[in-house]
Amino acid sequence: MPRPKNKKAIPVGDLVKGLIQKLDSEKDISEDELLKVWEGAVGKKASLHSKPVALSRKDLKIKVESSSWIQELTLNKRQILKKLQSHFGRDKIKDLKFKVYG
Repeated sequence: MPRPKNKKAIPVGDLVKGLIQKLDSEKDISEDELLKVWEGAVGKKASLHSKPVALSRKDLKIKVESSSWIQELTLNKRQILKKLQSHFGRDKIKDLKFKVYG
């Protein structure tokens, strides 16, 4: 298949280097540190009913005990995100995704 015009070939080494940097940037946050900061960001009571479980493509996925807790956390999402970003950096966490479990 011919290459589209005006598109330069990118060396494989550069592609691999970029991919490794992207993956490393998402792994800089330890689970223990995230859980400690999460409690500070949402408060003790809310942290008992929610737990961050994964960081994927800068979206922090949070398991939440019930839809009422999702509503509570969603209402405070901006403040929670600001607290997390101030600790970890704006480039590490871009959004929060809540999901009911259990």
